[in-house]
Amino acid sequence: MNKKPDFPEVGYVGSIETLPGIEPVATFKGVPYAQPPINDLRYQPPVPFEETEVRNATEFAEACLQWDLFRNQNVTGSEDCLHLNVYVLREVLSRPRDSSLVPVMVFFHGVGFVACQSDTYNPEYLVQKGVAVVTVQYRLGSLGFLSSGDKLQPGNMGMLDQVEALRWVKKNIRSFGGDPDRVMIFGESSGAVSVNLMLVSPLTKGLFTAAIIQSGSAIAPYAIQRSPMTHVQRLAANLGCLSGSTETLLKCIKTADPVEVVTKDATSAANTSERKSSRSHKKPPNSGPVVQLETVEGWPVFLQEDPEAALAEGHFHKVPVVIGVNKDESASAVLSNLLPRLINATESDSTYAERVFLRKVLRASGIVNNTEVAKASIKFEYFKNYNMSEILELKDEFITLHSDFSVVAPVYRTAMYLSQRTPVYFYTFEYEGELSFSEYLLQPSEPREPRMHSSASHNHNNHKRERQVDAEISELDEAENSTSITNISTGDTEPLLDDRRHVIHGEELLYLFRFRNPSTRAVVDVEDDEGMIVRETMCTLWTNVAKYGQPTPVDVERNSLPLDEWKMFSTVAPYTYKITSKTTLLTAYRHRKMLFWTSFIPTIQSLELCS
Repeated sequence: MNKKPDFPEVGYVGSIETLPGIEPVATFKGVPYAQPPINDLRYQPPVPFEETEVRNATEFAEACLQWDLFRNQNVTGSEDCLHLNVYVLREVLSRPRDSSLVPVMVFFHGVGFVACQSDTYNPEYLVQKGVAVVTVQYRLGSLGFLSSGDKLQPGNMGMLDQVEALRWVKKNIRSFGGDPDRVMIFGESSGAVSVNLMLVSPLTKGLFTAAIIQSGSAIAPYAIQRSPMTHVQRLAANLGCLSGSTETLLKCIKTADPVEVVTKDATSAANTSERKSSRSHKKPPNSGPVVQLETVEGWPVFLQEDPEAALAEGHFHKVPVVIGVNKDESASAVLSNLLPRLINATESDSTYAERVFLRKVLRASGIVNNTEVAKASIKFEYFKNYNMSEILELKDEFITLHSDFSVVAPVYRTAMYLSQRTPVYFYTFEYEGELSFSEYLLQPSEPREPRMHSSASHNHNNHKRERQVDAEISELDEAENSTSITNISTGDTEPLLDDRRHVIHGEELLYLFRFRNPSTRAVVDVEDDEGMIVRETMCTLWTNVAKYGQPTPVDVERNSLPLDEWKMFSTVAPYTYKITSKTTLLTAYRHRKMLFWTSFIPTIQSLELCS
């Protein structure tokens, strides 16, 4: 039962959420932290919102304008979306202010900087541990990240939204019983990229005291836009803008209807009319943050240097960090989209998987030197002497390789950088529970026929071959990204699943939040006994970081859970906390594979080898 409590000091009319077996939670939904980014404020940094009257905060705000990847495959949401939600125990609001303020956890959602909304994540179980939780919405897609890479349109509006939300927390959270001097930020996937970037941003100094980075990294291949003008040109072409100068293209985009911008943003510009599938939506390529190379008056510089360079040089805020991955990060991407594409292509070209997919791995990993040696090394490390055309027999190997190059290796390298200058705790989430993304969200996209080239094109002209591989890699990327970053699709074909349970990208969220299924909008909750133990473990560990700066403080009661001590990670002693139905401290995480990506491949890159 929900009631409207009267908390005059808060300044908002909230509601009480009650669930069986837990303490009542006071919720304040749809609280604005910045003015609506419309008209002259569109494509601009956020402007703080100043509250002048008591506000009804009993309903969630609309999602930020986006392409609905999960349900209607149409535009949904509103531009008036810069809102956040605050959750705290009702009992905390009844205390005298400043007597016993609780730590604050601020969550930033994922889904590739292009989709999702804050009401997906309901944190009542985290709040039970004596913390306040804030979930944040920020601008998405081109409305949040349009950038020309210069002073004409610096970009990073969505990241500046997140910074403004943290400033709101710093200024206002005390009224809700939260401690502005104990704020932990956490996020998953692109939300984890956001957290990683906030560690290196000069704008966030003093705004948080700890961080948790879940399955994402600022040095991952998808993290930041490397060629933002490519996206500007593609979007302008989709909108029917006449070719011209950068200024002309930007003016055309900015004067277009934002709904049309979102629609065209979500449609591939390349060969759209040639698609055999009616499913023309996809994740816009490289929509996200940029390094701001030029200073513009009135435009705060969120990111002033390459994230990896910043991490390597120690240019980041020195706060405790928990960082980690899930066991089968890429299982949904590989089983739903990539493998059907590979199987289809391999029927006509038995060399396709080795020739195209491994080249994709090289490019996505930034491997540009000694590519043939690197490709052969990757093939042997993951496939040994097996024929890569045997796709179904090697599906676990494809999942492992894709997981490693796209998520795991960048996350691990990030942990290595951070651990040299600040406390780091590394984890691997491996719980194979009854509630699973791979059970109720994983569906495949329709396999697309490859545009095969005749054998005449396979000649000794290196330029032609390179262009052919470029086209094939683009097609492979299209298949892989044909839905959201979690690759939840509505295709009718059967998924390529075996009897093995997969712990996929985002799975740990089911044990931190009452998670709203993005397809059905129904709230999913853990109900089995073992799953509830894992939820209790996750919520205890995560909130301990907010409270104490470490997940298993030895002098604090651990709620009678059988938790092993979680030791700090370092390059010399890479302790890893394995989370299943119980917790185990490992002395290292997949040592050979991590050594391959953090030592062997960089060494290959640095050598001058004979051609």
